[in-house]
This record gives sequence, C-alpha cells and structure tokens, in this order.
Amino acid sequence: SQTVENVKAIVKQDVIIITYDLVDNTDQTFNINLHYSRDSFENPLTLVTGDVGPNVKAGKDKRIEWLAKNELQDFKGSLIFEVRAILPKAAYDPLKFVNFNISTIKSGKGYRIQWEGGRKNENINLLLFENGQEIGKIGSVNNSVQNYRWKIPKGSKSSNYQVQIEGESGTVASKQFSIKSGSPVLLIGGTALVVGGAVAAYIIYGSTEPLPATNNDLPSPPDPN
Repeated sequence: SQTVENVKAIVKQDVIIITYDLVDNTDQTFNINLHYSRDSFENPLTLVTGDVGPNVKAGKDKRIEWLAKNELQDFKGSLIFEVRAILPKAAYDPLKFVNFNISTIKSGKGYRIQWEGGRKNENINLLLFENGQEIGKIGSVNNSVQNYRWKIPKGSKSSNYQVQIEGESGTVASKQFSIKSGSPVLLIGGTALVVGGAVAAYIIYGSTEPLPATNNDLPSPPDPN
C-alpha cells in the first residue's frame, strides 16, 4: 500500500541530493534503497546517507545524499534515479498448524494439536469455535513448546468446529471439523466402565465376603450298577 512520490534530484558539488515523499497509512517502517539507471536499476547504491536503509518511517520531504563522485569516478552524462520502499522480512514465520487434517473426531478422545512459527517465547492461546463463534478456551502454552494435548469435548452433530491459535505474532484458524459422540461410559461407584462389544465386566461393591471359588471341572460319572 506504500508509495514513493515526488522524487527529485539536484547536484551540489560532488554530492547528489535526492528528495522524496514516502506515503503510507500504517506505522510500518521500511527498507529504502536508491537505484540508478547506469546499471539498469539492478543494484542499490552504497555511498548514501540520510533517509535510506532500514527503519525509515513514512513522511514527506525525505532526503538522501549520495557521494556521486566517489562512486561514479569520471562518469559524465545524465542519470535517472529510483527510490524503492520495501517492507522488511519478518523476524519470525507466521503461525500455522502442522498436520491438522481431521474432518471428524470423537468426543472423549485426546488429540495433540501442533503448530509452528511465531515468536519463540510468546504465549499462545488455543480457542474453540462452533459455527464461527468462540465457545471456550482450550488452553494456553508457551510457544517454545508448539503443541498441546486436547481432550475433545461433547459436540453437536449439526455444528462445524474450528480450533484457533493466537499470540502476539498473529492468529490462525484450523479447517472445519465435526465432533461425534465417543463410546458410552457407565459410571459404577465412581469407576468408569466402557460398555461395548461382546464382553461385559461386572463389579460388585459393598461386601467384604470373598467371592465364591469357581469350579470349572466336569462332574464325575456315576458309579456302574
């Protein structure tokens, strides 16, 4: 969105002075490079001072001084200048999920959410969204870990869910997925017992009597007459 406007150049003895306006509506700083037509604007000039190089903010009447004689030596002729404003490369990669490709997941299960990018020691919040609305916080962890084990809650069959990770370096949301009910859980005396399949387990509480011994031997045949 930034633009460089009103570029002008004047010669003052052995120095060429270039002025320009850097227009931008954000608080970003820019890397400013000065190029010239002698090398078809390929390489930035190096013997320059002023509003050039890194960390230049937007504004009017920016000024660059170029030691032209030192760099041009005995060159004679006309030159065209170009001022380029470039956003600096971020000091970190953007946040993004790693291998979050689920379309359906069962409630009660554990799932390890993994991501990469962001600042090394920033705090990451993990949020759960249902049909585009935030419904709760999954957890919080330092970004040096970059993973979180999530126990899947109950969900609605008709809803679409997303996990969002957010920190100082940005926010990213997962693809949509659905939550299905897991295996039913029967609670007996505070002990969870999963019921399913062809085998049932029976638990008896409240008695201190030992369970009767089980005799699996076949009965003896009757005596012959």
